[in-house]
Amino acid sequence: MSGYDTAMARRVFCETMERMAFVFADPVDRAEISDNGGSKLAARMEVRGRYAGSIFMAAPMELGRIMSENLLGPVASESGPALAADAISEALNVFCGGLLAQIAGDGQDAFDLSAPVSFPLADDEWRAMRQSPHTLAFVVEDFPLLLQIEIAGRE
Repeated sequence: MSGYDTAMARRVFCETMERMAFVFADPVDRAEISDNGGSKLAARMEVRGRYAGSIFMAAPMELGRIMSENLLGPVASESGPALAADAISEALNVFCGGLLAQIAGDGQDAFDLSAPVSFPLADDEWRAMRQSPHTLAFVVEDFPLLLQIEIAGRE
C-alpha cells in the first residue's frame, strides 16, 4: 500500500522549498527534465516504523549553492560544494518531515527518519532516477530537481 499520493507530495515539496529555501518549485513531467550534465548532488533519507522506505532528492550543484546562499547569505557562496550539499540535505529533511506528517495525520510514533546522507550523483544515476516511476520532477529556479519517493505503510 502506498502511503502518499503524488499530488500531496508535490504540494508539500513546493511549499517546503518556498518557505525553507526561498525558491519556487514547479512540478513538471519527468520527460521534461534533461540529462544536461554538470555536477549534481543527491541526498537520501530512510524512513522506518509504521511507514517505511526511502526518499531521495537530486539537483545540480548550482541549485544547492543558490539554496545555501538563500539560507545563509552571501558567505555561503564562498564555501563551495559542502554548503550546497548541506542545503540539499536540509531541504530533503524538512520535506520528509512535512510529507510524513501529512501521511501519518494524528498518528503517534508513526515513523522514524534517518539523518540525510548527501553525495555526488553521476550522470547515469541521474538518468536512472529520472526514469523511475517513483520519481517526481520539478523545475526550481530554472534548474531540474528529481525527488524519488518509495514509502509504504505497514498494517
